[in-house]
Amino acid sequence: METMNNEQKYFKSILSMVLDGEGNRQEINFCMNKVAHCTYCRTQFEQEKAVRECIKKYNSHVLPPQDLLLSVQMISQSPVAIYV
Repeated sequence: METMNNEQKYFKSILSMVLDGEGNRQEINFCMNKVAHCTYCRTQFEQEKAVRECIKKYNSHVLPPQDLLLSVQMISQSPVAIYV
């Protein structure tokens, strides 16, 4: 098994954040460039995306616990919307 280089380590450390839509433009560009040019990064990206799609497909109707919603409402002092 090959060891990861620093760019691959960085890619792996920010991949979830980028897929969650929380990465900045520089992080997104870095990830997309690595996916296009690095087999390891492309594989990691495809696997992570497949896992997320599977989770979304089979857990799309699971609502968050009511006590969690109430806690978030108390902290934010505003109603929390539930998207189903």
